[in-house]
Amino acid sequence: MSDKDKHLLASAAITIIVLILFTVIPHRDMYGWDKAIALFVGVFAGAFKEFIWDKALGKGKFEWRDLESSVYGSFAAMFGWAIIEAIILTIKYWLI
Repeated sequence: MSDKDKHLLASAAITIIVLILFTVIPHRDMYGWDKAIALFVGVFAGAFKEFIWDKALGKGKFEWRDLESSVYGSFAAMFGWAIIEAIILTIKYWLI
């Protein structure tokens, strides 16, 4: 598994975990902000790793492509979540 794949999977996992937390923790009147927050957290984690961990602290090698992979992973996870959510809501609608 390449380094870019690891970044993609890690940011996707972070985004999915935040979405699951928003699903499990009762909340009202979010109106889609839960998805925006989850997307932001996934992208922020990738940016934090690249800018702080790799560049500022010198613990790794800063690469723009790693950050790009993190952004793609977060957006892919969000897109997959939205599709699954739409399917579930459609099934609920037709069963009622």
